[in-house]
Order: sequence, then C-alpha cells, then structure tokens
Amino acid sequence: MIQQTLKEIAEETAGTTYLDCFRMSNLRRTIISIAPLCIQALLGIVFAASNSTYYMQTAGFSTQLSFKLEIVQQVLWLLGNVMSWFLINRSPGAIKGTVGLTLVYCCWYNVTIGATAYTILCEVSTARLRVKTIAIGSSAQALLNMMWSFVLPYLFNPDTTNLGTKIISLYLWRAIAVLSLVYAWLCFPKTAAWTREKLDEMFIKGVPARKFKTYKPDAE
Repeated sequence: MIQQTLKEIAEETAGTTYLDCFRMSNLRRTIISIAPLCIQALLGIVFAASNSTYYMQTAGFSTQLSFKLEIVQQVLWLLGNVMSWFLINRSPGAIKGTVGLTLVYCCWYNVTIGATAYTILCEVSTARLRVKTIAIGSSAQALLNMMWSFVLPYLFNPDTTNLGTKIISLYLWRAIAVLSLVYAWLCFPKTAAWTREKLDEMFIKGVPARKFKTYKPDAE
C-alpha cells in the first residue's frame, strides 16, 4: 500500500518544478498556503517559544518560578492544539499581567494559527505541487524564525537596547497582527466540504475568497 501510494505521488508530481508554484492560478494558491506559516513567524512565536523563560526573569520572576511557568506554557501549547481539533472547522461566532497574557497567547496560538496553518498549507495547494509548496512554506518560516532568533536577544538584553519587559508591547507585532487578521479575513477561502477538483475549478476561475462558501461549481 505504501509503495503504491509513493508511486502514485511520483506519477502525479512528475514534470513539475518550483517555478510552477508561482505561475498563473498556482501563485495565488501558493501565497495562501504559505501565508499562515509566515504569519506564525512574524507574530513573534520564537519569542514566546524560546525566550519566555528569560523574559520572565527580566520581569522580576525567580529562576524557579520562571521554569515552572515555562512548563505551564508547554502544557497550554498542548491544550491549545487539542482544542483546535474541535474548532478548526467552526466559524469564529502591569508586568505580571503581561506574563500571564503570554501564557494565554501560547494556548490560543495553537487553537488558531498554530494548528490551522498546516491544514491550510495542505488543503489550498494544488495536489501536483503540494510537496513543493510545503517545502517553500517551511523554508520561508524557517528564515523568518532565524531572523527573530538573531534580533530578539538584541532587543531585550541589558547590554544592548535593553527593552526588557517592554519588548512584548512592541507596536511592530501589534501592526503585523492587525494586518494578518485583515489579510486572513479577505484572502483565506473556506475550503471545508469542497473536493480537490472543485477547489481547482474555483482557483482557476479566480473566485474571490469570500465567495468560496456560496459558489456553485461546474465540476462534478
């Protein structure tokens, strides 16, 4: 079964190149597919995932308490991921406080963009280019995360810019979050319940994202 599946994938993707991901209707699908991964990185997830313990210490928390809160944060990561299983297809009907909101952020991150990014990446990309689209998205996300890994220490270390606990209130992240929300509302199509053939038809015809839900496709 596995060998047959691999054979079918090889036949389906034969003759494709990475440039095909940026041609005609595939360009739109590629952008929509990789955007959530890039948004993950742009919203400072590297800070929450890798630097939160040090941030808590600069906020005045003890080393022991910072470590315990980091464990709580990881539990909330897992909880948020589990919650996303039930919410992914549903429509969305003070230093201590800052640290608390960081933990809440980690939970809700996985309820929303943290988990859904990978669903969108696989659903929106065309079948023939899915592997290459995933590679492009993962590479773009890795580059953005690498950028933050270099920039963040300079932002809150005492011997550099010394932003310390002010880093979490950076207007840059706020602006990116607002722009990402607007982009998601306008550009992310509702792909639930659509077959691969019908999605192909709608993307080829250039159906606006907000009309995917009510569109009457020709493909059967």
